[in-house]
Amino acid sequence: MGTSAGRKAPTGKFWRQAKSTMARFSSPHNTGQVAVTEVAARYVLALTDCRPEAPAAIGHFYHIQQVAQNLAAFYQQLARQGLDQTLQDLGLENPVGRSPHTWVPALIDRLAGPGALLEAAIARSALIDVLAGELAPNIEDHHIRTDCGAGDGAPAAIADQLKNFLATAVFQKLATDLGETLEAQAEDTRTGMQRLQELRDFIKGQIFLNPTGTEPFDLAWTAPQRQAWINGQLLQLLRGLAATHGG
Repeated sequence: MGTSAGRKAPTGKFWRQAKSTMARFSSPHNTGQVAVTEVAARYVLALTDCRPEAPAAIGHFYHIQQVAQNLAAFYQQLARQGLDQTLQDLGLENPVGRSPHTWVPALIDRLAGPGALLEAAIARSALIDVLAGELAPNIEDHHIRTDCGAGDGAPAAIADQLKNFLATAVFQKLATDLGETLEAQAEDTRTGMQRLQELRDFIKGQIFLNPTGTEPFDLAWTAPQRQAWINGQLLQLLRGLAATHGG
């Protein structure tokens, strides 16, 4: 739930404020004075040097953007030609008749890489959370259906899955940066996990709160168009989280 002993979040005025807010939020003495909105807002302000409205703010999410781009391309192919052919195009062994447990990990490797760096590992973890949960239940008797995945290929459903991935990754990044503070203040594991779940739910809710500002996802988009859409969603999420708590 927290960070490794050898990794600390950056320091500075805004990071001190973010850590202090997380500490008060996680404390057993917090009876509502520190809300989840303040934790998310302080974190985004610290991460983006208090400028979440700037396009440069999304530069903190390079690996997450890359995996989101790969996931978007995967869903586009999936909608056009089905899962069997899409996996073969990715160089994976024909999965027909095989348990999803044998090919979903290989697919995650193709889309997210090994996750050697911290942010890359965060992106990979978020992909596992989103993609494994999306594909595995759609396998019946270990046979591949051509309409499997992301709401059967509907652009709106694909957009929702991509938003889900971005929100999950932002949450996991927050949990990595501020998890040590939470662990130090929460009186027990159950309370700590509850606080993290509150943050996860809030961030996921925020990305779906305001659908305006970016155009609908298009199955015909090229790589630059996909990337522009992903960047727009991420920037809108950061702005929204920062604006949820004043002061």
